[in-house]
Amino acid sequence: MGALIIGTGSYVPSRVVTNQDLLEYVDLGNFDQRRSGPYPQWVSKVMGFEERRWAADGQATSDLAYQAARRALDDAGLPARQIDLIVVTTATPDKKTPSTASILQSKLGAGGCSLAFDIGVACSGFVYGLHIAEAMLTHHRAYRHALVVSAEKATSATDIRHYITGATFGDGAGAVVLARSASRAYGILASYATSDGDKEQWVQVPAGGSALPITRQNCEEIFQKGWHCFQLMAQEVKGYAVARVVEAVHRVLAMGGLGLEDVAYLLPHQPGRRILDGVAQALNLPPHQALTNYQRYGNTSQASIPILLDENKHLFRRGDHLVLAGVGGGFGWGAVLYRWGGMAGARRPARRPTGGQA
Repeated sequence: MGALIIGTGSYVPSRVVTNQDLLEYVDLGNFDQRRSGPYPQWVSKVMGFEERRWAADGQATSDLAYQAARRALDDAGLPARQIDLIVVTTATPDKKTPSTASILQSKLGAGGCSLAFDIGVACSGFVYGLHIAEAMLTHHRAYRHALVVSAEKATSATDIRHYITGATFGDGAGAVVLARSASRAYGILASYATSDGDKEQWVQVPAGGSALPITRQNCEEIFQKGWHCFQLMAQEVKGYAVARVVEAVHRVLAMGGLGLEDVAYLLPHQPGRRILDGVAQALNLPPHQALTNYQRYGNTSQASIPILLDENKHLFRRGDHLVLAGVGGGFGWGAVLYRWGGMAGARRPARRPTGGQA
């Protein structure tokens, strides 16, 4: 038994925010312009971002997820009510409860037809989602088709005033439809995912959970300090993230009995230029093999890999080996080795995720 991608879809909001536009929002009090030069050019040169997409007010994570999911289902030619499993990965759920997966199930008109749950592991979420969905499809007869959606309204948990995080994150969603396959000739050949909880503070939203609830008494301090938003220990994350992605790539290739020379494309999470340059250099991959889109969309968290997959599927040829690799908060990381077998959607002209409100 195996699991095969039979449809992909992606969505980014219509609002484009350039580096120049950020000057309206970012507090540059701690930015050394004399040393670093103009802020928009610094973001482009050092971080690699040229623009990003921001969701509209009132547009929730489930709205982004719906658009990507709908496109993936259309690509697969499968009605939503034939999906047996819905996995949504997000760090910005619509609500604490119910799950965003349950909300998405309802929006798709498939209430009561599938198991639906969320995974909250930030930027490595899509890899985790594939890892779990593939295991359920291949080991449980009840599941024939799975919908894995990674969606992030990152701006809802980002302190846009900060000159680093304000420039880093963008909103978006990507989705795949998986089908159980009788053969492992194509599809997911191997997957690997793990975590290191000792580093849980490196990427976190400190407030809003049971450890630090937001109350009337502390809300002013929390909002002033930005504890309701993503907090990144950037220096610690950079080197560790590069090492873990490289480890995951080698691990999953070994599991599949392959080497780097067998890889047609690497589809990594898109945190920005510095980490991705480090990964490409460590793996000795030429630029055309390590696919990127962070320049246009920023860091869309766990949505980055499925967006990348959907955008670039026209490049893949039958038999190509792809490695999808993610790393993020938790601290979690992993990779999926996939042998491309083609699908209906891959024969269509290439397109970028289109914008518009859900």
